[in-house]
Amino acid sequence: MKNLTVLFFLSLTMLVNAADLYVYPGAAFPDYSSIANAVDSASDGDRILVSNGSYFGDITIDGKSISIFPINSSSSFTIQGDIIFIRNNSTALSFTNEVTISSAEIIGDFE
Repeated sequence: MKNLTVLFFLSLTMLVNAADLYVYPGAAFPDYSSIANAVDSASDGDRILVSNGSYFGDITIDGKSISIFPINSSSSFTIQGDIIFIRNNSTALSFTNEVTISSAEIIGDFE
């Protein structure tokens, strides 16, 4: 029961610290014009919100739990590049890294 309580509070901590990162063409700091740059800057639990359009280049997701969604629920975007997942071997066995990509057309491979 003690372990369950600790996991619950760790989950809440991750949700409290989660941020929304915005991606759109021509973006300037603190936003991003590249999905890859937003992913590199993201922390566990963050949401990356992407504007309509095509985004070029490979995306490497290195042991993070993140979500990538369109800015508007009725929108979509295109990733023209590979999505590369790297598992973080130092992650405790009780945690899994989850990546959610919604409403995107992927023109590339998953590795």
